[in-house]
Amino acid sequence: MAESLPPKTLHSPHTGEAETLVPVLSVELLVELRRLAARCLDRERGNHTLQPMALVQEAYLRLAVHAAPEWKDRARFLSVAACVMRQVLIEHVRARKRGAG
Repeated sequence: MAESLPPKTLHSPHTGEAETLVPVLSVELLVELRRLAARCLDRERGNHTLQPMALVQEAYLRLAVHAAPEWKDRARFLSVAACVMRQVLIEHVRARKRGAG
């Protein structure tokens, strides 16, 4: 089976030219990212306001904004995504503390 990694560019349906867009994830990779997010959230407090898919979306947007490196393999992409998800959770907690104080 071919490696399913996010592409760096997509072809515009209007001009046919390659342009940098938010890459499209395969269904399999999206399911794996959602499982990863659920595991990250399981380690957090029980009444967390983020849902797994919201965490995936936020992390993926952060990954897509930066100049996409050449992902060597699926495991490397998932490792970086997990780090970004943890950072999103940390920032979410900090924001809640600032709002409470």
